[in-house]
Amino acid sequence: MTTDTGWRPLAECITPAAVLRLRAFLDQRALELVEASDFDSEPYRVAAALEFAIGYITEPLLADLELLADAHNDTTGLDRAIVQRWNELVVLAGRWEDQPGHDADGWQLLGPAPVLGADFGPTVLTRLRQGATWAEIAADLQMTTEQVRSVLREFADAMRERYDWHDSDAEGFPSEKYVAVLALLDLGDHESARPAGNRVLLTDLDGQASATGWDRR
Repeated sequence: MTTDTGWRPLAECITPAAVLRLRAFLDQRALELVEASDFDSEPYRVAAALEFAIGYITEPLLADLELLADAHNDTTGLDRAIVQRWNELVVLAGRWEDQPGHDADGWQLLGPAPVLGADFGPTVLTRLRQGATWAEIAADLQMTTEQVRSVLREFADAMRERYDWHDSDAEGFPSEKYVAVLALLDLGDHESARPAGNRVLLTDLDGQASATGWDRR
């Protein structure tokens, strides 16, 4: 059982068809245990619990994948739930990795979504401050604009939590900077955050009062 460390859109990593194949494999393992056990014996109860666990994980996972396919806004929380449930199924199936039908290449553990925010968050923020648009950043990172927004939101949330934890100006984002970063999420895909004009009075990303707004390209 290995971990997939390369980044791809989540919808490419986990598909409903892949989940159903994984469930079919696990259902067969549970059925074999049931058939090999005396009714109401301890092995029988373990097999019944496995059957329940498979459905308990799989049904919400399939429902979340449907939501993800239709989502147009920040999907950070949804992504995390999907990855967690997928990994739970992969771990279960790994107990029978020597059995026919086990797909060691296709059923891999996925790294947690927050890694994206930690890896790319500072880059996204810097690019936005330099005037790049969401669309330009997304093209460079080979993501969708909504995925890039999710990355920045994760990073901002993590930096805000760090500030609260350390209670220090030296760590994380104070509230003013956190709010300023979140304001960038409202920019359109082709809008720039370059300081220019006086469209809106905002607190800039360094925490200093600024009389300039952000112009729209």
